[in-house]
Amino acid sequence: MAILTVTGQGQLPLGSAPVDQVLFNARAVRPYRPGNFRVNGVLWPTPADFPTYPLTVSWSHRNRILETVPSFTAWDAGNLTLEPGVSYQVLVEAMDSNFNVLGVVETQNLPGSSNSTTVDAATVDTTFPGAPFVRITVTSVRDGWDSWQSPSHIVRGPFREPTELLAIYQDPTKPVNLVGSFVEV
Repeated sequence: MAILTVTGQGQLPLGSAPVDQVLFNARAVRPYRPGNFRVNGVLWPTPADFPTYPLTVSWSHRNRILETVPSFTAWDAGNLTLEPGVSYQVLVEAMDSNFNVLGVVETQNLPGSSNSTTVDAATVDTTFPGAPFVRITVTSVRDGWDSWQSPSHIVRGPFREPTELLAIYQDPTKPVNLVGSFVEV
């Protein structure tokens, strides 16, 4: 495929155009990705914060047939009319502290009428105990085609209370010197 650029000075001659190979991969038949993707009501959660579990994951419907106007629908806009045949797949993956995927926690296949779900802390802990992060991805599916792009958010895994703690009682009335032995007063 040759790409012919057009500027105020005219069109690039065909012989001067670079040749690129481009894979379109059925973009026109794929459903649009969900919009307005939120975790616990937050549009852009940060991985540094500890969210409250169970997580409430929500998104807005998009429609490739209706969104053909020159202006695009804003990312944070509400629902559009659902395209017929669209359903959703929610993928929950456990991640380590370097954001490498440890494995799939769960996959939820939801009807198109759905635009929210929950992720339970017990499910994450049972599948990957101690995973510090969780990535949630929502994909639109229609007639066997996945959306070309799928939004995802990374959040902290469930907060775990410390276990196997050891405490040593020290009498607060006796001062301690720098070496750690008791000093009589």
